Amino acid sequence: MIFNTPVTALAVILSLGALHCNNAGNAQTFTGSHRDTLTLQHLISSQSWEITYPGTGKCTRTLQDFKQSDGFAIYTESGPACFNANTYGKAYFTNDSSGALWYCNYIAGKASAADVKAVTTAPDATTLSAAGCNGKAWIKMLNSDTNFALVGSYTDNWSSSHTLSNTLWSTSGCTNAIIFYDNTNGFFLYQQQADAGCYAANNYRFGKVFWAVDSASKLYYCQLLYDKQSYLDVANSTTKPTYTNPSASGCSGFSWTQLIR
Repeated sequence: MIFNTPVTALAVILSLGALHCNNAGNAQTFTGSHRDTLTLQHLISSQSWEITYPGTGKCTRTLQDFKQSDGFAIYTESGPACFNANTYGKAYFTNDSSGALWYCNYIAGKASAADVKAVTTAPDATTLSAAGCNGKAWIKMLNSDTNFALVGSYTDNWSSSHTLSNTLWSTSGCTNAIIFYDNTNGFFLYQQQADAGCYAANNYRFGKVFWAVDSASKLYYCQLLYDKQSYLDVANSTTKPTYTNPSASGCSGFSWTQLIR
């Protein structure tokens, strides 16, 4: 997805001492659009932070109290894809030794800004990629582009491995050619190949996979369509999974499958 809306620079001047980080503090500016490692799209200005969730739409965070020197923003959020609409939250920002930007959704769902400010603890930025944000890793911001958002290597919650590029999805010894993807609506179309690990009856047949991010910042996929004889069978399909609770249901009567980088 490409954003063409002009945005004002949002300079995040980081106080890494407040975040218990060992790196030397410096100024980190992030403007325009970004994509993070969960595939969420971000459009950030000095007053708002728009997040696009694949498949479910946008959540707009209105920045109420932005402290550049302390590297955090207090916000309210609204929109169809928000998990805590019309409530207050607090996000922290920092950068690692390479200069890459990370963020932590530390507080959410509060009734007022005063309730947010009453929380005196802060996330730990010592090991961003592993921990520190409510027991989880911080989320890394990437440069936004038009490439397939799921590019990378993963394991799933069934211990299977997945490798995705702009053109291929390889898993369990089977390669699938990716023939179309839509980062905004969170799906891709594929044609199964005839590798030894593939189910032979579905060789060269077509399928459709959706992906989503839940309220716990976990990434999931749902292989909703498969074994279709025609590309048009999947391209023209309007059937969608249910996004409400992917860890338990919504994918043809089953849970979605979690992807872990």
